[in-house]
Amino acid sequence: MSKQADTSVEHALLERSPDGVLVVRKDRTVEYANPAFCQFFDVAWSDLAGGRLNKVLPLEPLLELVETTLDGRGIKEVALVSGPFELTLSPVHLKGHGVMVLVHDVTRFRKAERLRSDFVANVSHELRTPMASIMGYAETLLLEQERLDEDIMPLVQAIHRNSKRLRDLFEDLLHLSRIEARARELPLTKRHLRPLLAEAVVDAVDRAANKNQTFELFCKHKLQAWVNPEALSAIIANLATNAVTYTQEGGRVQVRVQKHDDDIAIEVIDDGIGIANDQQGRIFERFYRVDPGRSRNAGGTGLGLAIVKHLALASRCRIEVESSPGKGSTFRVWLPRPGVPGWVPS
Repeated sequence: MSKQADTSVEHALLERSPDGVLVVRKDRTVEYANPAFCQFFDVAWSDLAGGRLNKVLPLEPLLELVETTLDGRGIKEVALVSGPFELTLSPVHLKGHGVMVLVHDVTRFRKAERLRSDFVANVSHELRTPMASIMGYAETLLLEQERLDEDIMPLVQAIHRNSKRLRDLFEDLLHLSRIEARARELPLTKRHLRPLLAEAVVDAVDRAANKNQTFELFCKHKLQAWVNPEALSAIIANLATNAVTYTQEGGRVQVRVQKHDDDIAIEVIDDGIGIANDQQGRIFERFYRVDPGRSRNAGGTGLGLAIVKHLALASRCRIEVESSPGKGSTFRVWLPRPGVPGWVPS
């Protein structure tokens, strides 16, 4: 097949692709946009051709995506709503030429996600009331245990223990649904980190003391960062509690704040059981457990890290995991900073 024929085939594929394609030159002028792209943004190709992107399509997330890609900073993906379409935009750096932006329509997927989330939230809400009654009755029976037969008490204790676990599960499901239902990212405010982190790890510190563990917090008193306080507290509290749970008696857990130039990372470090490489990509999934037996014995719902992931996304944080079986884990939370796409102060 000749080069001209190859070009013709490629052009035909682009013209008929359900995904949008935009090519922007190094000088920020538009070189090409296929019909799908024009449909998503309700614009004619004649209005885009050869024009400077910031003039013909002044959409801030798109402009920032192109600029950061050309500057080599690199963003994997941004979300954007255009009319009835919910879109994800992914850049490809064309070295020496410019940027190609791939646009995928995720409208139906997002709608299905919302329907599922609404269903889970509604079911969880309806089940909370009868579960509270069961817990209440079980607690009453436990208070009257001297009046019950000895062989009945283990049954009552099992009812109370499992109803409490179900209550925690419903609460976590509702929490996760509320986070997912947010149409906008969480607002950020500039805060001193040390008092915020000290409050977040109070429960984890108590649990560590009960297991004879060493728990340490390292953060400079004057260090400030742009954060959503409620989201960051929940993220660190969850990671710190997990670190204590999956660390043996007498082990060590640290929460350490590291500053790298303009970037700030909060590390939660333990010397516990660790996570195998093939499991690290799944630990933020709902109900996924590295050690199912240990998680259930500790009273976990399997939703903690899913909540952490969604809170991080909503507050423009980024999470990394480093771990080896038997050698412990490090969860690293990179905080947002001024100048990055999506950063908006409250």
